[in-house]
Amino acid sequence: MRIVNVFLLCIAFWLAAAASFSGYIGKYGFLEATPRAGIEVMLNGHAFKPFVYRQFAPIIARIVTVNTPRSIRDGIVSRVQPTYGYSMLAGNHSNKEKLQYIIIYYLNFFLLFCSLFILRSILLGFQCSYITSILAPILVVLCIPYVQTVAGYFYDNIELFFMSLAFLSAFRGKYILLLCLIIPATLNKESFLFFLPTLYPIIRHTFCIKKSIYILSIGMFLSGITNLIVKKIYVANAGGLIEYHLWDNIVAYSKYSFYFLKETTYSVISPAGFSIVYIVIVVTLFTQIWGKLAENLKQHILIVTCINLPLFFLFCGPGELRNLSFFYVSMTLLVGAVIDDKSAYKSV
Repeated sequence: MRIVNVFLLCIAFWLAAAASFSGYIGKYGFLEATPRAGIEVMLNGHAFKPFVYRQFAPIIARIVTVNTPRSIRDGIVSRVQPTYGYSMLAGNHSNKEKLQYIIIYYLNFFLLFCSLFILRSILLGFQCSYITSILAPILVVLCIPYVQTVAGYFYDNIELFFMSLAFLSAFRGKYILLLCLIIPATLNKESFLFFLPTLYPIIRHTFCIKKSIYILSIGMFLSGITNLIVKKIYVANAGGLIEYHLWDNIVAYSKYSFYFLKETTYSVISPAGFSIVYIVIVVTLFTQIWGKLAENLKQHILIVTCINLPLFFLFCGPGELRNLSFFYVSMTLLVGAVIDDKSAYKSV
């Protein structure tokens, strides 16, 4: 690629990431002053379980802050005050706490920005056209604030980064990189343990059955151990290891009105949750393009469906579409296939 092409690509992805991130922040911020999962209690380790387990970004923020000289810390905070337009933090926080907030804020945005490049690489690997490899990730990332119904958390965008990078690593046979992602990805959200088995068909495309199972077994072991250690550290926190919502979901999805809810996204009234609009869009995507997908991608989507949907209905609140995040990568590929409108994916 020429330098000017790379520059324009960066601008396009930067604008898309900024718009998506703004849409998320505009709806929920960082849930400031929320006792169960707000940014303050996530940083000091007093958040309720299971939210407190998502410590990847807080750990980075604490490490950077502790190792930043006070003069530099105060200088950064004075120039990039969290209260300049996007934060609902109260004014009585120390500069140390404000710097931690700033670090998480821009880490969140930067990893969302990087996710676009990773998704583009995945699309190119599946033989998408050059234009589609740019347009499809942008469309999916811009849709993220729409699926952040009921709530949105700072680890949601970071989860997209880890899942897309894990998928790309598996697709390219970079199993060392994949294994290196396990611990930070699990620290970001413990459900990464259940995302790993969905990568089997992708890994199997490169390695034999024995080696594919071996790689995934090591990855799941590392993720499981990380989960256990984190749960041990925060065993005394309020809340439970998991939250059961099966009955809540049964009640909610049995109501006709639940499929016609509204909310404000990007400052515009839009459908919310399991809206009939979103259902029609997803069904249309699947029915139009399923036959054009490569077999390993079909298998990945089927495994995602078998794992993510039960977890969603058992442990996620009604309409929390963001918890169907295991579909992010495959949905990007589906959008790309629809845009290209060709069967080239079959040859992968």
